[in-house]
Amino acid sequence: MAKLNKEDTVQWYAQNRGLYKKLSTKIHNILLELLEKENITVHAINNRTKDVDSFKNKIDGLKYDDPLNQITDLAGIRIIAYVEDDLKPICK
Repeated sequence: MAKLNKEDTVQWYAQNRGLYKKLSTKIHNILLELLEKENITVHAINNRTKDVDSFKNKIDGLKYDDPLNQITDLAGIRIIAYVEDDLKPICK
């Protein structure tokens, strides 16, 4: 994809944010299933998709000259374990 100006970049993300939301939800569900299958109990597992305003604020700085290819946190998953010993099996 060709580089877009900031306004077009924000518009592209706003139009495509739903795909990132679906992705984070799907991965969330897959991880829940895998953790249950392995009998690994976690305190919490959350998914999130970057808000359009947050995305806009992030690219307003001078840090990114190609935000669509440089920003890597458009969707994410967080797993919170009860104890540190649970991290290794969770990561596996």
